[in-house]
Amino acid sequence: MCNWKVDAKYGRQFVAENWEETLPATVYGMEKYLGSGLIKGVGPKFAKKIVQKYGVDTFAVIEDNVETLIEIEGIGKKRVQMIAESWERQKEVKNIMLFLQDHQVSTSYAAKILLFFPQLRIII
Repeated sequence: MCNWKVDAKYGRQFVAENWEETLPATVYGMEKYLGSGLIKGVGPKFAKKIVQKYGVDTFAVIEDNVETLIEIEGIGKKRVQMIAESWERQKEVKNIMLFLQDHQVSTSYAAKILLFFPQLRIII
């Protein structure tokens, strides 16, 4: 169940009474998420290479063994570090994006929502 509330400090906010974190189940969804520009150091080109190499394990690799990305041609230590730092910063954004995508909101529209509502948060 979802609705809107008006916060005295932050204004209009989207409120979810419950949610479940789900990652894209397909490599297509993972590639689109990684290539969306939200993870610094990964654009569409590297997103495709990463997902081709790791498949459905892509997010687990980034989360738990990000240093293995260096095995991909064109990705060096500096880019791996950039990806790792950006991944950590984007966890909240990732959860919001995945929540919106689970509710049939496209990746590009979800990104626009986040740009327009930077204070958007998922409240447990």
